[in-house]
Amino acid sequence: YELTRCEVEAQSQPQTFTYKVSNFFYSTFSSFNKKIESEMKEVLEKLEYLAKQKGALGLKDCTYSGDGSSSKVPQKFGDIIINWLTSETDNPNHPSILSIVGMGGLGNTLAQHVYNDPKIEDAKFDIKAWVYVSDHFHVLTVTRTILETVTDKTDDSRNLEMVHKKLKEKLSGRKFLLVLDDVWNERREEWEVVRTSLSYGAPGSRILVTTRGEKVASSMRSEVHLLKQLREDECWKVFENHALKDDLELNDELMKVGRRIVEKCKGLPLALKTIGCLLRTNEIIPAIFLSYRYLPSHLKRCFAYCALFPKDYEFVKEELILMWMAQNFLQSPQQIRHPEEVGEEYFNDLLSRSFFEQLGRCIPKTTRHFSFELRDVKSFDGFESLIDAKRLRSFLPISKFWEIQWHFKISIQDLFSNIKFIRMLSFCGCSFLKEVPDSVGIANFHKLTKLCCLEFRDTKVTKMPMHFGELKNLQVLSTFFVHRNNELITKQMRGLGGLNLHGRLSINEVHNILNPLDALEANVKDKHLVELELEWKSNHIPDDPRKEKEVLQNLQPSKHLERLSILNYNGTEFPSWVFDNSLSNLVFLKLEDCKYCLCLPSLGILSSLKTLQIVGLDGIVSIGAEFYGSNSSFVSLERLKFHNMKEWEEWEYKTTSFPRLEWLYVNECPKLKGLHLKKFLTKKSELKLDHRSLKLNDPKNE
Repeated sequence: YELTRCEVEAQSQPQTFTYKVSNFFYSTFSSFNKKIESEMKEVLEKLEYLAKQKGALGLKDCTYSGDGSSSKVPQKFGDIIINWLTSETDNPNHPSILSIVGMGGLGNTLAQHVYNDPKIEDAKFDIKAWVYVSDHFHVLTVTRTILETVTDKTDDSRNLEMVHKKLKEKLSGRKFLLVLDDVWNERREEWEVVRTSLSYGAPGSRILVTTRGEKVASSMRSEVHLLKQLREDECWKVFENHALKDDLELNDELMKVGRRIVEKCKGLPLALKTIGCLLRTNEIIPAIFLSYRYLPSHLKRCFAYCALFPKDYEFVKEELILMWMAQNFLQSPQQIRHPEEVGEEYFNDLLSRSFFEQLGRCIPKTTRHFSFELRDVKSFDGFESLIDAKRLRSFLPISKFWEIQWHFKISIQDLFSNIKFIRMLSFCGCSFLKEVPDSVGIANFHKLTKLCCLEFRDTKVTKMPMHFGELKNLQVLSTFFVHRNNELITKQMRGLGGLNLHGRLSINEVHNILNPLDALEANVKDKHLVELELEWKSNHIPDDPRKEKEVLQNLQPSKHLERLSILNYNGTEFPSWVFDNSLSNLVFLKLEDCKYCLCLPSLGILSSLKTLQIVGLDGIVSIGAEFYGSNSSFVSLERLKFHNMKEWEEWEYKTTSFPRLEWLYVNECPKLKGLHLKKFLTKKSELKLDHRSLKLNDPKNE
C-alpha cells in the first residue's frame, strides 16, 4: 500500500454536521493471491515507519455506528481518571491538571471514554469542553479556541488580552472540565500564558490532557497517568471493533490474516484503528482497498480540491459543494440534473469511501435538559440519540417558529415513548405537528407521572388526548381544545378541572360546549393563571346567545389573572366578571371579533388595566356612559386600540377618564365622526388614526 496524509479536523465544537478529511490508504491490491505475504510485509514495514513519525502523522478516529469506546480501553484505566475528576480534593492552584501519556490514539480513546461517562454528568460540571490542540501550539490560537468552545460562539479577536478577559468572565466562579487533546508543546512559558485565564474557575475544575510525551506533562506541571502498551487481546478488540461489521463472521483464513495485522501493529492503537476503519468500509476483509488511485476522475478532481485548505480545516458539506460548483466540477452528462444534486452524490460517494469523516453531534444518554434553536438542529443526529436519553427532564425549542420535520431521523411519535421522567415538554412553534404525540397519550400516562409542563402553541394540534387529566402533576398547559363529541366533553372538562394549572392557558373551540355546566367543570376560577385566552370558532352562528353568556360566565378566572383575551365570542353581552372587581389585577384585555355583542361592558372600573384592545365588534354602534362605569374611569390605562369597528358611529367623551393615556389607535372605523379626540390625550400621548375614514373635530374651533 501507499499511505498518504490528509488533514483531520478536531472535534472541538461542531455546530453543524461537518465533515473532515480522514487519513486514507493508497492501495495496489488487485487480488487476494499468493503474493499477499510479501505485499503485507511491505505494508506493515511502512506502517511501523510512519508510527515512529509521531509528529507528522495527524490521524484521528474514524466514526461509525459501533460500540462505545468503553470496550476499547481497560476499564481500570478509565476508573482511575474518573475518580480523579470527581474527587473532592483540589489543588490550591486550581484547576488541577492530569496528563494521559501514551501511544497515539490510546490517550484520546481513554479521554473520550471518561468524558462521556455518566459519573462525569453526576459531578455537575458547569462547563464541559473538548479542544483539539495538535502540534501547532500558538498561544492566541489555543486560547481563542478554548473561548469559542466554552461559549459556542466564533471569536475573531486578535488581541490576547481581550481573549483572556472574555475567557476569564466566562469561567469565573464556574466549575469546568476542559480536555486538551493531542498536546505537543513542551514550552512551559507558553502554557503558563494560556493557563492564566483558566485559573479563575471554581474549585473542582479539572483539565485533562492527552499527549505522547512526558516532557509535555512536565512543562504543564501536571499529574501524570502513563498508559502502557496494549496487550494482545486488547489490541484484537480495538482492531475487531473498527474492522468488523456486526453480521460478519471470520473464517480461519481471514482470522489468521487479521491476527497477523494486529501483531505487526505492535500495540499501536492509532494504526489498529486506521487499518480497521478502512477494512470496515469493504464487505469482506480481503476485498480491494479503495484508494485515490482508483477513484473516478470526477471524484479525484473534487477531492484534490480539498488539499487547497489549511490543516485542521473543517468542511461544511453545503459550502464545499458550492465551491465545487464554482470550479465547474459538477457536470451532469445528461444535463438534466441540478449541479447541487450532482455535488451531493459526489460528496456522499467520497464519504462512503472514507475520504471524509462525518462528525455529527450525538445527544448524550445522560442528558436531562435539552433546549435548542433551529440552527442547532442540524448539529445533532436528527434527535435519533435522544431516544436513549432515558433521564430526560425537559425538551424545549427556544426559537419562536421552526420547521424541523426535514431534520428528524425518527418519528416524533417515537421520540418520547421510552422516557418516563420528562417534566417539561414543549412543541411550541413546531408548525408541522398536527396532534399531540401518542407517546403523550393514554397508553403512556403511567410513564409520564412527572410531567409538569406541556406546550404546543403555534402548532396544528386541534384535539387533546382524552385522558390527559390523569397527568396529576401537570401545572402548565399552553393550550386546551374542547372535544367535538358532546358525550365526551363532560369527562374532558372534568379532567381539566382536576389539574392545578399555573401561568398561561388558552382554551380553544369553546363553541363545542353546549351545556354551561360543562364549562363549570373546568374549574378555571380555582387555577393560578396569570394569562387566559378563550376562543370560539370564527363565523360560528350561536343557537342561543344566552347559553353563550352562561358558558363564558362559568369560565370565570381567578382574581390573580393579569392578561385576558376573548376571541370570537358569540354572546350579545358579557358576563359581569369581565368588568367587576373580581379582575382587580388585570393589566391587559383584548376583545376581538365578538360580532354579536351589542354594547361594551363597564371596563372603566378595571383599576389596573393598562392596555385595552377592541377589534372587530361589528354590533357596536355607540360607546357611551356604560363604557366608563364610574366617575374616575380607566385610571391606569396607557394604550387604547379600536380597529375594524364597521358600525361604530359615536363615542361619548368623559372628562375624568384616561388620565394616563399615552397611545390611542383608531383604524378602519368608517362611520365614526365628530370625535373630539384631542380631549382624550395628555401632552405625551401618541395618536394614530385612519385619516381616510375618520373626521376629527377640534374643540378649539367650537
